[in-house]
Amino acid sequence: MTKFGRTIRSSFLCISYLVTESSGWGDTCHGGLRVGLVVSRKVGGAVVRNRLRRRLREIFRKFLLQGSSCHWMVVTAQSGAGAIAFPELERECLFLARKLLILPSSP
Repeated sequence: MTKFGRTIRSSFLCISYLVTESSGWGDTCHGGLRVGLVVSRKVGGAVVRNRLRRRLREIFRKFLLQGSSCHWMVVTAQSGAGAIAFPELERECLFLARKLLILPSSP
């Protein structure tokens, strides 16, 4: 099982990214992206945390990766992430994804 992983941080998000050829559970991966979201109570109350999770899910749903390898990503929201607007959150996610070389650098 070949692995390649990186972690990158910004002021509101931390993204850990791993590319592997198999899922690690004894079967081969059929490609695609698996995203795990971590939003702690430091971000805000339940309403703020759930809204942030929904926003992050929508951002990554629009930009799903399809490929021959498994792509695993864990997105951890830092305190203050619940207070930013959706377009700013989307820009930050895309900036970090491009920095990790997940997405092409074109707009």
